[in-house]
Amino acid sequence: MDKVEFEPSRPCVAAAPAARLPFPERTAGLRGRQGSLNRLLKRALDLGITLLDTANVYGRGAAETLLGEALKGVDRPSYVLETKLYFPMSATDQGLSRAQVFKQLDADIGLMDKVEFELLKVARELAAASQARLLHTNAEIAELEEQLQQLRVQRDGQLDAHGRLDSYQPKAGAADYRCPNCWMREAQSIRLKPIPFERPDEDIMRCPNCGRDFGISLRA
Repeated sequence: MDKVEFEPSRPCVAAAPAARLPFPERTAGLRGRQGSLNRLLKRALDLGITLLDTANVYGRGAAETLLGEALKGVDRPSYVLETKLYFPMSATDQGLSRAQVFKQLDADIGLMDKVEFELLKVARELAAASQARLLHTNAEIAELEEQLQQLRVQRDGQLDAHGRLDSYQPKAGAADYRCPNCWMREAQSIRLKPIPFERPDEDIMRCPNCGRDFGISLRA
């Protein structure tokens, strides 16, 4: 059910008296009272009575139909309309089973103004589509926020690396050289290991941690 910021009045306009008319004369009697119902409803709304009560059994749907006619032109958010079901509408239609609830609700909808029903249907479809787009947008925002967080972590690491430059010591002792890559990226002081001599004009060292090779030219 949609949330509505609206609190109805405690007094209500009830369609129950329509049920006191004998059936089948009940429906005809109600239709003859349309003008009176219109005036009664207008007076009630003017007095601030905003809760309207009916049921499908009142006049076998006639009360709902007449109330709907009386409400034409009335601003929809200005009142709360409630209906009920349970009592028999025929020899086989009564109760609160799932099948009966849906059947009677469908019958109630059939008594509504057809144009109003179609417009409400379109409005609900638009709301559902908007909700789907909102969920998609929220997912995109969450993804972008995650990417932004990753960029912040990357930026912080770059700032840390820049700050570590002043503390980098390429050589810790005689022939004890340290990997600049591991120090700048992870602040780890890893000793470089010489690898077999391959070229006479270069001294090659390899980091056992990151695997990077460093070729130091020995040419004058």
